[in-house]
Amino acid sequence: MIASKIVAVSRTTLPFHIHRLRLRPAAGALLCTVRAPFCGITRTLTSSTSASSTVSASAPLSLSARRANRASNRAARAATAAQNAINSASSTGSASAPPAVSSGILWNSAIIIPSALIGWYIFSKDDKNSIPVRLLEFSGFNKMWDNATEGFTKPHADKLLPDWPMPNVPPDLPCPHTLVLDLENTLVSSTWDRKHGWRHAKRPGVDQFLRKMAQYYEIVLYTSTIQGVAEPVIQNLDKQQAIMHALYRESTRFIDGVHVKDLSSLNRNVKKIIAIDNDEKALQLHPDNLIRVKPYTDPRNRTDDTLEKIMPILIEIVNKVHLR
Repeated sequence: MIASKIVAVSRTTLPFHIHRLRLRPAAGALLCTVRAPFCGITRTLTSSTSASSTVSASAPLSLSARRANRASNRAARAATAAQNAINSASSTGSASAPPAVSSGILWNSAIIIPSALIGWYIFSKDDKNSIPVRLLEFSGFNKMWDNATEGFTKPHADKLLPDWPMPNVPPDLPCPHTLVLDLENTLVSSTWDRKHGWRHAKRPGVDQFLRKMAQYYEIVLYTSTIQGVAEPVIQNLDKQQAIMHALYRESTRFIDGVHVKDLSSLNRNVKKIIAIDNDEKALQLHPDNLIRVKPYTDPRNRTDDTLEKIMPILIEIVNKVHLR
């Protein structure tokens, strides 16, 4: 009964919206207020448990009065917000403004700026007129800086290979020639896709090449790839264990942005070292020891005969030395 009366009154006063509906337990009456926001008319329906109801109307507000009412409400809300801000600042013990620079920016700067300076110095270390080198020489910290960056620019050891004769090698056996082989784009081609990830394809003829060269040379695989990436590839590449030594990025010398293979650090006679590589910059310290081959980058190319062609040349080099 009460609900039907509310609906009936609402229909007679459209367009109105139910503003609030609450039950007053003490009086046992249901109060419903509906409003027409665009004409300022309010209708209030009070229904008691005896189903009696009364409708009261308030006088409509003028346009200027409604505007003044809204303005006063906005001013009151602004004053309340300002007071809350003051109370919040006083509760923390300080009403100062927040810092202009966040801690995240400071931490990022503390990491990025020194790293950028180290990288700039490493790339321009060989240029004595570069700004980082001149600044360090002027400040007197160049030796300290060299020690700090030495691990990034020089091989990790002065002797990258053990002394000859090695263990399990007859002491009267002379040291053979050393064949230094590159890995990436020389012996294998690496590709990546979303489905399979990294895949490595052997260059055609690599198994026969390693097996044959192991009869004439001490084979050293020297790559600028980090050990954690290159080591599994080498294990799958050299099932017959023809490679005697493997050297990785930490054994290279970093010069002008290039990981250079320093043959003088191999602890072998440089005149008896031959390097096979597709990148001449990697052997820029010893260009006379390099036999440059074309890069092997397409694993679908199964007609590549580069290794087959250079095998007779490498064998001839060793035989000529023995004839002397």
